[in-house]
Amino acid sequence: MSIAVNTLASAGKIYEFSSSAMTTRHRVGWPELGAVSRDLKGLERKLGDEAHEDYWGLFIRSLRRYVFLISSTPLAPGDPAIYSPGLIERLNNHLRQVHLLYPNLAGVARDLLERFSSIVNLGGNPLLEELERIYSTRQWETAALVLKETRFIPAVELTLRSVASLAGVKAVGAHHLRGDNCFDNIIVLGAQAWYPEYIFTAPRTRNIHIVIYSWLKSSWKPEPTFISSLPGDATSNRSFGTIQREDYDEEVEAENLLGAEDLLPRINLDAISERFARNHEVEREYEMVDAKLFTLEGGASVFIEASDNAKALVIDPDGDKDGRGASSRLRRLPVSYIEPGAYLLLRTCGGGDYIVPVADRILGGDKAKQIRACQELWKRRLREEVSRMGLFPASIALLDLGSIRAEESNVRNWMSSRNIRPDDRRDFEAIMKLAGLEDRIDEYWMNAKSLTTAHMSAGRYIRRLLLNGVATAGLDELERTGRMDFELPGEDAGSFTAFRVLDVSTKKYKVPVAHLDEPFESEADLWPE
Repeated sequence: MSIAVNTLASAGKIYEFSSSAMTTRHRVGWPELGAVSRDLKGLERKLGDEAHEDYWGLFIRSLRRYVFLISSTPLAPGDPAIYSPGLIERLNNHLRQVHLLYPNLAGVARDLLERFSSIVNLGGNPLLEELERIYSTRQWETAALVLKETRFIPAVELTLRSVASLAGVKAVGAHHLRGDNCFDNIIVLGAQAWYPEYIFTAPRTRNIHIVIYSWLKSSWKPEPTFISSLPGDATSNRSFGTIQREDYDEEVEAENLLGAEDLLPRINLDAISERFARNHEVEREYEMVDAKLFTLEGGASVFIEASDNAKALVIDPDGDKDGRGASSRLRRLPVSYIEPGAYLLLRTCGGGDYIVPVADRILGGDKAKQIRACQELWKRRLREEVSRMGLFPASIALLDLGSIRAEESNVRNWMSSRNIRPDDRRDFEAIMKLAGLEDRIDEYWMNAKSLTTAHMSAGRYIRRLLLNGVATAGLDELERTGRMDFELPGEDAGSFTAFRVLDVSTKKYKVPVAHLDEPFESEADLWPE
């Protein structure tokens, strides 16, 4: 149990800890893992630029990912949380032709994979053994074990509870150490460079334990947050980052050290976008929109529309504390306002567009089919005219027919399946005339208005369900692991998942509208090449 303090008292404690916290670095030996990790790095050097190509990139990223996970969690080498069952077999199959493609590297690659396989089949974890040694005499003290990736918290908690001396240790993510809770001890697994600076510069403890493999080195140096943290400050008897003890279970020559920063996962947003584009090629420009790429907790990503008026659903776990009631937990925010640490709420069953099935039910099955068929007819004919004439001439033609907003961007928007109709009837009438449907203007306008009304009603219905679901849910799991599912009643409502945002692209990408708001797995691109 952590020591609860109010905000003012917490600030005072953090200020005090910043100048008095004692850091102990425990270096743990696992020479077999160190050797195979160095040899993997050596293979990359031999390959040069080819290490980034598809053939070797898959092999190297898979093994490097494993090295990082086994170096940043206390889980057993074969734990399914960090080791995907069948990975070694899949990589063996991947190397079937390596003797033909790269005869001089075939033996090196197969030897590496065989040694990784031996490590996976081992029991225990040296990091866990060191944690047990550290806390065998500290069972009465509160402790937080900081994990780089919060999705592993449930698996790590199971492992901790299996060791008597560690049963009281609380597994947390780095973001949990920005609040008011302080601990007697904080344990960090791996290199300091893998974690936010505030863990060390504004610590929530007097005792920081860094447990790291002895074959890892880090060049990272923290910058003090508070004035009293500066070395030689007269108000403190210790400078920031004073090391109480540094243990070495294994002496490693400097030339055999592996850079910890080389293992650190980096989100390759461009690679994710390019791979997505290859998998979802669309020839029709009007079905493409500008979108930002959000990487999410748990190895997923999502494209969200990035137009000026685009909004997305987010959950604010503290929203029920602001005097406006629990419903304020759920908000629609402009996409440009959403930053890392926010919780995006996305439909994860039935695709990203959760409005359409509900709107169709509101309209009635037969009427919905008839209205959407009419909708598709005028849009298809508009596309055909644009294809025949060109976008700019089609815009001029629409203006000549009475449109008031037939700029090229608007015409492109009107062709899109994501748009129901123009706001102004004069624009719609011009479209119908250009499409050869002028005798059905009134009928199609009423259909479009009915469809707009149904979509608005469907949006309100889903929002009410979400408000009720989010307002009554305990959000501890969301804050703890960065991901939480919400099952909504009703056959059309489906399920939603809240994800913590890890990163947001600064660039915009062209994305098919049909694949907006749909989370997709992208973990393979989170690892450096």
